[in-house]
Amino acid sequence: MRGQLQLGHGPGSSIERTSSRDLAVDFVYGLSMFAMHLSRWAEQWIIYSTTEFSFIRIADRFTTGSSMMPQKRNPDMLELIRGRCGNVYGNLVSLLTTLKGLPLGYNRDLQEDKRHVFAAFDVVCDSLAMATAIVDSASFIKENIEPTLGRGFLDATSLAEYFVTRGIPFRTAHQIVGALVGRCEKEHKTQLSELSLDEFRSAADVHGHGAKIAADLYESLGAANVARRYRTQGAAGGRPLDEQLAGWTSRLKM
Repeated sequence: MRGQLQLGHGPGSSIERTSSRDLAVDFVYGLSMFAMHLSRWAEQWIIYSTTEFSFIRIADRFTTGSSMMPQKRNPDMLELIRGRCGNVYGNLVSLLTTLKGLPLGYNRDLQEDKRHVFAAFDVVCDSLAMATAIVDSASFIKENIEPTLGRGFLDATSLAEYFVTRGIPFRTAHQIVGALVGRCEKEHKTQLSELSLDEFRSAADVHGHGAKIAADLYESLGAANVARRYRTQGAAGGRPLDEQLAGWTSRLKM
């Protein structure tokens, strides 16, 4: 589309055409965005594959050992994907720097554009191919993931929203849930669902809303229940997630 625009010194200007590398800059910028997202994904999976998390295991062929520690499985391919993002950024900055001081018309400096365009393209293509292979090889370790979903009171917002559905203003609901989380921490409880219904009602009654709390409150607690509750477009679970996956599957087939 950009190539169809008439830029610079009038329609079809030969001077503009020979002196401009806007399309090349746009292309390498797009590649930089690809590299950035791949780098973020790689960092996330590097963290999830550490011993501390152990959420993901990737195939041995995408890891390397250590010359000192025989037990190590270094996620080198993920680290290289993350590291090569800097190369693509460098290509973009190099291209922009080459262009920044040129007068109008063709200048021999412009022949340097190709090395940056081709290099960025090659890095992103290689990184995408490697990322695809890593994803295909990966397995998620559910027995390590599931116990962590209840940590950190991640269902606190869901509980506050439940209170709102019972006619409690969100600001008040926020205060009630904050007090409940504080009580759990004081009593060394790790999940809000460990509290009794009477304890929930007592906390709400401080603000005059205890009678509004019912046993269906527990349907708002826990990772599985939270994922089921959120049904708006773009939500991270349930039907909205299925719709996102179906949409991407359809786009990838085009």
